[in-house]
Amino acid sequence: MSLFAYIEAAQLSKQRIEHCKKIDPATQVQLKLKLLQVLAQTGINGT
Repeated sequence: MSLFAYIEAAQLSKQRIEHCKKIDPATQVQLKLKLLQVLAQTGINGT
């Protein structure tokens, strides 16, 4: 079950990173860093 939670967290993070492109650059950087931290914690490739 936890494997699916990691996969879902990674997928959501990737989607949100795409959404970050629509906001101002200063906020974008902060949000992307937090989302990349989630990807790093899941251990799933973010590309």
